[in-house]
Order: sequence, then C-alpha cells, then structure tokens
Amino acid sequence: MFGPASGYLYIITNKSWPGWLKVGTTRNLKSRLQSYQTSSPFRDYEVIYSIKHPAYLQAEQNIKKQMAYFAKFIAYIKNVENAASEGRSSNGVWVQHSSPEGGSDTFGYGHKIKRGEDFSQGRTDAQVDALLVDDLQAAENIVRREIGTDVYNKLDPKRKQMLIEFAFNLGTLRGFPLFTKAVIDNDIDVMRAEHHRTLESG
Repeated sequence: MFGPASGYLYIITNKSWPGWLKVGTTRNLKSRLQSYQTSSPFRDYEVIYSIKHPAYLQAEQNIKKQMAYFAKFIAYIKNVENAASEGRSSNGVWVQHSSPEGGSDTFGYGHKIKRGEDFSQGRTDAQVDALLVDDLQAAENIVRREIGTDVYNKLDPKRKQMLIEFAFNLGTLRGFPLFTKAVIDNDIDVMRAEHHRTLESG
C-alpha cells in the first residue's frame, strides 16, 4: 500500500501563534519537526496530527484546495452576516449588538447569544473568527444529522455550504424539505424557487 510515492500529511502548531496551523507534507516526519525546531529557541513546535498516505503530495493539494474554498465561504458569511462589523470598536474589541431580526442580541457574525453566554468583557478578532467557525461546524453537524452523513459526503462543496448556511441561520433543515431535496438532487430550478420563497416568508 505504501510505495515510493508515500509520505506523511501533518499539522503543526506553535503556542507563540495561537490559532495558527501549518498543514504540510514530508517523507520524514521526525526530520521535518527538527527543522522547525531549529527556528525556535524554545523548541516549541508540536505536531498535533499526522497520517501516512500513499499519495501524500496529491492529498496535500486536495486539502489546501478545500481550505481555500472554506476560506471563501467564511468571507461570504462574514459579509452577509455583518459586513459593517457592528459591535467592533475602534480598538478591535468586539461587544454584543442588537440583532436586525429582533430577539436576542447578536455577537460577531450572526451568533445569537444564548442563555449563560457572557461576552461582556469583549472578544478579539481571532476569538470572534473562532466563534464563527464553531457555529458553522455546529451547523454542519446539524446538516449531517438531518440528511445523513453518507448523503452529505456525496455533495460537492457548494451544495454542502448551501445547506450549512441554511442550518446556520435557521437551526434546522426540517422545515424546508423541498429545498433540501432540491440541493441533494442538484435541481437548480427548484432550489431557486424554494430559496426565493423562504426569503419572502422569512
């Protein structure tokens, strides 16, 4: 299984740069880690994940392609949810703000504040970004649970993100069976009609 083209995919971190990850590949994981350590007097780089892969270079390109696609999705959600950066002060600290839809106050990018959450001390840009990623992950988990992981895994990234955005904003797909089925079936006409109808009734 592991021939001449095999190697390791890895994720490496350094506590000096919280929130930053390096995704890379190597034929020799131990040697690669040592090369990172030579750039730090504290020798504080850490490999937090690694896996041997029979075609590691191609796998790395696929991962980075998905990461770039996800980054565009994050930017899109930020623009749709809070393009004006409501709640962000001039010193870069975020505080909660009233929601344009009413109801509970909002924090960051579309995060409805739940009972027990306290953002009174404010949050940094990095913390707000991390909260958005957590919320999108929770929305993805809802989609997986409601349509099934096998069905979800067969969707292309664009259709996955359409369903994730719905779950992110509405908390479920269950009230929109026609739209959900149209996304799964890649029925563009029904998708457009149902999405437009949802916007009108929302």
